[in-house]
Amino acid sequence: MANVTFKSIIYSVAIGGLTSILSITPSYQAMANTAAQISPEISQASNDDENIQFSADNLIHDKDNSLTIARGNVEISYRGEVLLADEITFNRAAEQISAKGNISFLQKNGDVLFSDNLALKTDFMSGAAENVRVLMSDDSRAAAAKMRREGGRFTIFEKGVYSPCKPCEENPKKPLVWQLKANEIRHDTKQQRVEYKDAYIELFGIPIAYTPYLSHPDPTRKKATGFLSPNYGSNGDLGTFIETPYYIDTSPSSDFILSPLWYTSENQFLLSGKYRRQTSNGQFEVSASGTQTDGIGSYTSGEEEFRGHLTADGLFDIDSTWRWGIDAARSTDKTYLKRYNFEGHDTTLTSNIFMEGFRHKNYMAANAYTFQNLRSSRDDDEVPDFVGTGEYNFVGEPSRHGDYWTLDGSFLSIMRSNSNDTQRVHGKAAWNLPTTLDTGEIYTLSASLQSSLYYVSSQDVGSTTPKYSGVRGQYMPQVSLKWQYPLARKHGTVTEVFEPIAAFYVAPNVGNRTKIPNEDSLDFQFSDSNLFTENKFDGVDRFTGGHHIDYGFKWSVQGASGGSSHFFIGQSYRLRKDSAMPEKSGLEDHFSDYVGRARISPNNFIDLLYRFRLAKESFEPRQSDFDLTIGPESLRFNLDYNFIGREADTGNFGDREQVGATISTKLSRYWSSQLYGTHRLSNPSGMMTAGTSFKYEDECFTFNIDFKRSRFEDQDVTANDSIKATITFKNLGEISL
Repeated sequence: MANVTFKSIIYSVAIGGLTSILSITPSYQAMANTAAQISPEISQASNDDENIQFSADNLIHDKDNSLTIARGNVEISYRGEVLLADEITFNRAAEQISAKGNISFLQKNGDVLFSDNLALKTDFMSGAAENVRVLMSDDSRAAAAKMRREGGRFTIFEKGVYSPCKPCEENPKKPLVWQLKANEIRHDTKQQRVEYKDAYIELFGIPIAYTPYLSHPDPTRKKATGFLSPNYGSNGDLGTFIETPYYIDTSPSSDFILSPLWYTSENQFLLSGKYRRQTSNGQFEVSASGTQTDGIGSYTSGEEEFRGHLTADGLFDIDSTWRWGIDAARSTDKTYLKRYNFEGHDTTLTSNIFMEGFRHKNYMAANAYTFQNLRSSRDDDEVPDFVGTGEYNFVGEPSRHGDYWTLDGSFLSIMRSNSNDTQRVHGKAAWNLPTTLDTGEIYTLSASLQSSLYYVSSQDVGSTTPKYSGVRGQYMPQVSLKWQYPLARKHGTVTEVFEPIAAFYVAPNVGNRTKIPNEDSLDFQFSDSNLFTENKFDGVDRFTGGHHIDYGFKWSVQGASGGSSHFFIGQSYRLRKDSAMPEKSGLEDHFSDYVGRARISPNNFIDLLYRFRLAKESFEPRQSDFDLTIGPESLRFNLDYNFIGREADTGNFGDREQVGATISTKLSRYWSSQLYGTHRLSNPSGMMTAGTSFKYEDECFTFNIDFKRSRFEDQDVTANDSIKATITFKNLGEISL
């Protein structure tokens, strides 16, 4: 039989991380050049996996006692497991293998066992050892006074200790961050589960919790049915609560989490659940919750009622071009989600089912939407009952001259309970020719025609005019020429770029079209991001028409070490005033307000971004967004400031001004903290949110405590303070307090 060695396997799996906690420090000598002979009784098998592969420096046969003794770099491989030792004795009569001296036993599941003495049956299925250390496949460690193996399935440790934490490199004798000690640890390789009896957890060497029984999946198992870590805490006026999630492994491609929650102060029970499934062509997730309230916890004060919510998300491939999906959300009332701390939903719940296709540079999509209003200050009639959309975008291939065509088409249908409905068909065709001259100048010539056809009912056209119902249309031809001329020069290791930009637009004046509904261009903000766009509105219900020119310049400095500064400012000039532009938009006069941005980031410790809109006459700020981050990771400060003046507020809300600040500190390698807050400066002024958190995080343990104060109020949702502590033990789970 050929002599095959497995030193490379053992080296790669076992040597790399065997230090400290469990004193896993085996050493190996080079393999002998001379192969050992194997006894005929050992080598009888029908396939390679069943064959014993054996090597050693020296081999002794004791025929009288039916013993074979191998010494020096002994290696045995059988059924995918490998045993290394200084000396191994094979007792043919007792069908037993005894090993001693620098024992390393690599098992099928990837665990490596280390000991000084080990006894195994010749089939490797059963055995025992003392003073055992184990390096698991996920780099966790275990140790025990005694170990026994039963039937190749169970490994039982007596007086055992387990921890995924690595010992301190500077002081290996220092207590581990956490470890789990037990009178008995049982590892079931078939069920892929580890069980503990009479166990307690030590944190930094101090016992903190005891349990008569504990179990968790082993590193080879990704999920398993059972209780998850409980959550305990306090939630505003609902008081203290306890939650005990239960995980159900329904199939290899799906699972379910059932989470009963009890508010002890109000004696109120809430049940939530989440189902997830991976299919052959996609995935989906469904979540739901519900509670039966009394007068205290009801939306309508004093009445008993059911409150709950439902969400569903899914995305599925139809073929290589098409896919469809769903994103749905519904609640029984406007404040349920906020009151019971279901995050991710603000003022409106949107439900959407869609289908979309991608091919080359082209895109097509169809969407259907429904909405649920969550704002008490908004009339439900203002929110559409149903919105249907369809769109198509085509980008042609460039010709030999570099020009190309684009085609865009869309459909919109909006239905409301107050009969203010809208149906719209829109199309746009554009021809584009980008050109770069030898001088470095960049020209882009474009010509486009877009038009829309509407059918509207009960359209409000003014307080003194009856509402309009009927068919209306609008169109907009436009020709534009954009010019850019980037100029660069170097100053030693610094590169400076100055780029003037101008764009000329020729189009008919639009005027004020009151019989054309404005469904997609209501939230208009003039800024540096839309100065050089053909249509400065977000949608297509309103056009930017007339003859006008947009102009500005960019200036940037880039250092070789990575520091940089960027500045941009621009303005628009119109030959005629445009009544189609909203008042206070900054674009209604001949000259627009100035818009721009400045970013200064000289190194990794300073990053400043300022975006602005300045009055054209006085340069007074009408809109400002300021964000500053300063400091190293050990002490980092962030300040953000937002201001929209009444002269720039197209929604007539008045001045809106707020400031937020965050201080983050890295106290040590593992400890960090954060202090944050948001304050409203405009009326009604006051603190909106504030909080602080402390966090410890290493490779096996995380502790986080967070205190938050919220001033939000809406019907049965009141301003409240909350505190939450979260402890995460690697491989065991998370506990929230």
